[in-house]
Amino acid sequence: MSTGLYPIGNHKIRFKEREFRELATEIMTVLNNNVFPNAEFLRLFALRWTSNGPRDIREIKSKHQWTFEEENEYYSFAETQEINLYGPFLLELTFDENKITFWNPPYRYWQWFEMRENVHRDEWRKYMHNIVRLFGGDRVIYLADNSHHLEEFLYYEGTFEEIEMALHTKYGKPKPTFKEVTDNFDHSWFVDDFKTIDWAKSHSLDKYLPEPDDASSTDYDLKK
Repeated sequence: MSTGLYPIGNHKIRFKEREFRELATEIMTVLNNNVFPNAEFLRLFALRWTSNGPRDIREIKSKHQWTFEEENEYYSFAETQEINLYGPFLLELTFDENKITFWNPPYRYWQWFEMRENVHRDEWRKYMHNIVRLFGGDRVIYLADNSHHLEEFLYYEGTFEEIEMALHTKYGKPKPTFKEVTDNFDHSWFVDDFKTIDWAKSHSLDKYLPEPDDASSTDYDLKK
């Protein structure tokens, strides 16, 4: 079974004594007032990454605003203390009191660290940097699942800083580079402060062209 990548970022959002709709609307509004530093990359990547199903393609081309999951019989903020948001380009985020969980990029843990194209990885780092900065954060920890040694920290009950301290206690200092993680996957962890992003470089978009046709049909309901 493959090992998923789970980036978690810090933030300064006040959750305590807040009602669901007030908090969800506040987060959604901040996201909708944001301008991605690399929106065209995110859009074209999403179009290429999908299975080219008409519904997904149409959603990518038509959804421009973030929305949040409404409470229902299966989801209650009072029980989970989490807020799920769905954005343009099939982007998804989950906010809780301690962290932001990123559900994109859609790579496995090993793929992320072994990626040869730094400029491609940097496009996703630009996105994560953009999001955490919006909410007062400045870094991301990359966790993993499926019996990886970092899986236990996916469910750690504590603040972002307490997660960092627990990781440091168990595995020592975080590795300073992606390469050093790949040299010792079994005993490594990584905190991304985004300082090594090369903002002067952008990923070529030619490989994502031409765009797929959405085969538009009124039969496709895009409501979440």
